Amino acid sequence: MQAAWFFGANAAGVPAYDPATGRTIDGISGDGVVNTNSGAESTIHGLLTMLALDANPDVARAAQVAGIVERVGTTTVQAEDATTTGAARVVTLTEKWTGESLFGGTGYLALAERATATLAVPRAEQERLVLPVVDLVPGSSAVTTWSAGRPAEGSGPEGGGLGRVGSGDIGPQGVSPAPGALLPVTLRRELSRSATSLRVTTTAGRGDEARVDAVMLEPRVSRFVLSGDGRATALLRSAGTEVQHTQVRVPGDGRATVEVYDGAARLLNRSRRSCSG
Repeated sequence: MQAAWFFGANAAGVPAYDPATGRTIDGISGDGVVNTNSGAESTIHGLLTMLALDANPDVARAAQVAGIVERVGTTTVQAEDATTTGAARVVTLTEKWTGESLFGGTGYLALAERATATLAVPRAEQERLVLPVVDLVPGSSAVTTWSAGRPAEGSGPEGGGLGRVGSGDIGPQGVSPAPGALLPVTLRRELSRSATSLRVTTTAGRGDEARVDAVMLEPRVSRFVLSGDGRATALLRSAGTEVQHTQVRVPGDGRATVEVYDGAARLLNRSRRSCSG
C-alpha cells in the first residue's frame, strides 16, 4: 500500500516517482496539491523504496497496478472560514512557514479574550475525533474551549463540551527554529455523526491570542482499499478506545488473509478466509 503511493494511488492520482530518471517529487498534500520539487530526502527515500521493490517483485507488480477503491479518512476544516464574534480576526499570511511547520489555507484565526467562532462541519457515518490544529506558544495564557453545535432542525439537540486546548501547553524551544509548535491536539470527547458545527470560545489574559489553523475530524474507524490485477488490499484503523465493528467491501474472489495488530504494531492474530465479491 505504501509503495502504490509512488505509482499513483495517492490523493492527486499521479505518479510520484519517475522510473526513467529515478526522480521522486517532494510530496502530495491531503487535498491533492503536488509539490513538484525533488530534494535529496525525497530522492533517497524513493530510491530506497524501489530497491525494496526490486527485492520483492510480487509486491512491485501489485503496487504498480493498484488503484484506490475507497478512502475514508480525516476531513480538515480551515479555521479562517469560521463565523466569529468578539475579538476574533483572520490573519492572512504571505509566508506560511513557521520555521518547522506550514499553516494551511490562507493563514489562521486569532482569538482573544471572549472571542467565539463557529465552524460548519459535514455530517458523517460515524463518530469522529476532533483535533484542533493550534500554534502552541510557550507562556501563552489563551485557552480555547470546544463544543458541538446543533444538527439541522428536527434532528434533536447535540451534546455539549468536547474539550479544551491550552495554547501555552508546549515545552521549551530546544533546537527548533521556532519558539512553539503548530500541532493537532486531540479533544477528550468525540463529535457525533449528526453534528453540523463546532463552536469555540476563548479565555486569554495579557493580550494573548489563540492561533487556530484548522480542525481535523478523524473517523473512529478509517479505511483505505486498493485493487488491481485481480488483487485487493484493505487497511482499517481504529482510533477509538473500545471495540468497534464495521463492514468493508474488498473487490475480488478467493482466499483472503486477515491480520489484526494492536496500537504498538504487534501482530495479534492472522487468519485465512474465503471471500466472494
